[in-house]
Amino acid sequence: MCRSSCRQAGPPAANARTQPQKNPSQSGAFTVFAKAVVREKGIPFRVMAEPTNAQGDLADLRAAIARLDHGQGIRKTMAELDAMAS
Repeated sequence: MCRSSCRQAGPPAANARTQPQKNPSQSGAFTVFAKAVVREKGIPFRVMAEPTNAQGDLADLRAAIARLDHGQGIRKTMAELDAMAS
């Protein structure tokens, strides 16, 4: 005879804490992210910008503007662009 401290044999009941979800929902993914933000006291990854060649980029931009100023560019109105897309 089993008293209150006895359990029946068999697999434990599944719940969210013991069984990880195979396809977490977006809200679940956000919860994981939010907990990591709190734990890390900031976003849990590094944010870095790609190194740029500012002088080279500026030179390219100035050359493109000069070409446009000398009529070497193509000008289209929005209506012409829409017609080209159709």
